[in-house]
Amino acid sequence: MMSSSRIPALKKRPKMPSWGEVLERIEESQKRVGVEAYDVVRNHYLDKLQEYTGRDTILYSTAWTVSQASSANQSIDNTDIHGFMEALSGLDDDELDLILHSQGGQPEAAEQIVEYLRAKYDEIRVFVPHSARSAATLICCAADEIHMGAHSSLGPVDPQMSMQTPLGPRLVPAQSILDQFDEARDDFQDDKETGHWVPLIRQYGPSLLKECEDAIDYSGELVERWASEYMFSGDDADERAEKLARILSERQEHKSHSRPIMRSEAEDIGFNVKPLEDDDELQDRVLSVFHAAYHTHAGTSAIKIIQNSQNDAFVVMSQQSEETDDS
Repeated sequence: MMSSSRIPALKKRPKMPSWGEVLERIEESQKRVGVEAYDVVRNHYLDKLQEYTGRDTILYSTAWTVSQASSANQSIDNTDIHGFMEALSGLDDDELDLILHSQGGQPEAAEQIVEYLRAKYDEIRVFVPHSARSAATLICCAADEIHMGAHSSLGPVDPQMSMQTPLGPRLVPAQSILDQFDEARDDFQDDKETGHWVPLIRQYGPSLLKECEDAIDYSGELVERWASEYMFSGDDADERAEKLARILSERQEHKSHSRPIMRSEAEDIGFNVKPLEDDDELQDRVLSVFHAAYHTHAGTSAIKIIQNSQNDAFVVMSQQSEETDDS
């Protein structure tokens, strides 16, 4: 569904408000414009951020920390490229600030997004006001620098495979499948009791092990290629990128695909991280955008927002996809 409208501007305020004050502002605006208040406030703070940095600015936000909607609908997927095409329309700078809040999704979709953005922008800064995990962390690897708060987190990029189980479909780490198969093979070779392995082995199709190996290699190659080309420089760029790819891909190291990699650890493993607190004004403006997006997810059925500072937005609703052009 498509609609076109001019969203009214808000009066300027000298100080960026807190999480609660953003909500109060939305509630005040609702008395005048109803549900459009979420768009009014979000657009206002995106404009204020772009005004401060002078760079093209895009928000990519999902409801994964707010909504109970299907996580599949909130994931980075192949439809997102349409959102970025909409968000990039009318933008003409060669530097981009991307505010990213996502639990991840398809590495293939992340690659398409990165290649599209990098074809246009010479420099990209990614801001992680809360969390960017899995395929969202992959996107961070293609940034020149990442801005994180002390509370912000990235995540491992070890791929997950969709498997049918007696309890229904679930995501299983590719490395865990390979490790479990190796354990079963060792038991067979050592003539140990193997009856308990039979139901498990039946789940494995003839190509599954190769698919797991390829998926692990694919994620690692993306990290290594992008980090070497964009984030690192100097004679040791390739070595640093290889180390980053290895650490992010190690299932044994992180134990859980959902484990947060906090800012201090992100710095330790090699990311080019800038503390968001280094610039109070920048931090306030980035967090105001994030708060406005959070309240949009909490107060409406919007589960994904891709939007630029000129009010052009691609919004995915919990039951449908809605694209809005506010230019």
